[in-house]
Amino acid sequence: MSSKGDATSLPFADNSFDVALTVHVFHLVSAWKQALAEIRRVVKPRGIYLYTHGNMNFSKVNEDVNQGRFEFQQR
Repeated sequence: MSSKGDATSLPFADNSFDVALTVHVFHLVSAWKQALAEIRRVVKPRGIYLYTHGNMNFSKVNEDVNQGRFEFQQR
């Protein structure tokens, strides 16, 4: 089964989520500003938005992942 969604028109009520996460996706969305506005709309006022675009050197994957985990915990 396949489903499709529209990042520029999320099917959720305002302030629905404590956290939103996007991983390596905004380069695929031509109307990325509208998609970002939708994320802002559905995340609660004191919520968290996590974004990553990925740029990993696979020869150092374990080192990079562990360093990223440390940096995330520090923030």
